Amino acid sequence: MKRLHALVFLALLFVAACSGGGSTSNPDSPPPPAGTKLDVTLAATGSLPFDFQSTTPSGFRVMATKDEYIAFASGIGPPELRDIDYTQSSVLYLEGPLLDDLASVVRLVEVRRMDGTRDVVTGERCTPDVNAIPTPSRAYRSYAYYVVPKLLPPTTFAWVNAAPPSCATVSAAVNPTFIAEGKWNTVTGPPMPAFSFKVIRSQADLDALLPLFAPGAIPPQYMAPDFGQVTLLYLSQGIFDPNAYLRIGRVLVNDDDSRDVIAEFCGDFFPHVAFTGTAVLYAMPRFIDDARLTVIRHRAGSCFLSR
Repeated sequence: MKRLHALVFLALLFVAACSGGGSTSNPDSPPPPAGTKLDVTLAATGSLPFDFQSTTPSGFRVMATKDEYIAFASGIGPPELRDIDYTQSSVLYLEGPLLDDLASVVRLVEVRRMDGTRDVVTGERCTPDVNAIPTPSRAYRSYAYYVVPKLLPPTTFAWVNAAPPSCATVSAAVNPTFIAEGKWNTVTGPPMPAFSFKVIRSQADLDALLPLFAPGAIPPQYMAPDFGQVTLLYLSQGIFDPNAYLRIGRVLVNDDDSRDVIAEFCGDFFPHVAFTGTAVLYAMPRFIDDARLTVIRHRAGSCFLSR
């Protein structure tokens, strides 16, 4: 009988060991679920001037209906966001603090659904120093628009700060190569269209723009470049100030592989008044993804980029 009791005791010990001993945790077991990352779409980026009166102190704004979007973003946000399906999606707007660094931007890190009952939104301020005191004449606010799934209340919003090149949402900036600048009188020369930005990926696209540059202004190696190796960036603007100029300072790569071209307009700016057309041409390593433009306007004497 004693031998039987001993065998039963050993069997119970074996079962306990195989089952982990009840309260003993397995170090190889996966961590608890951290929620589901939702799909989002970066729709637009840009900048707001120093004197813009911000109405989004938290830096986050959700527009759940077309009327809400029109009321807030009319004239600033992309018009195509009026036509999304607001029964399934919302527009999420992010706005950064006043900064004066061309590579400083705000982006959405993620929207994560926790337990299927609530959402957590995390934005990133990508800047060398988020607490820096900007020079007023140079300061601006970065913004971004995203299309996101309908958010579940209560939604939690949070910011994280990171300095380039360690940002999670934007890679290190690429400095494109300046090729040429063109200027012409819009009264006697070609008419100046509205502000224009083009990504040039073919010889035909380049040839259409050559008349805007003086003969010899474009170096020979860029008159017929290898578009399998390079992509050209064209930027033009009608200006009132004959001494004003355009320059491209940075090209950022977003986490969706799209490019953000950060340019600066230096000089006095009068919308809808232009006597001179100005254009610049830049080159950078070839890319095939989408590109969007942000222009930061500064008066002469306060510009980041020299001529």
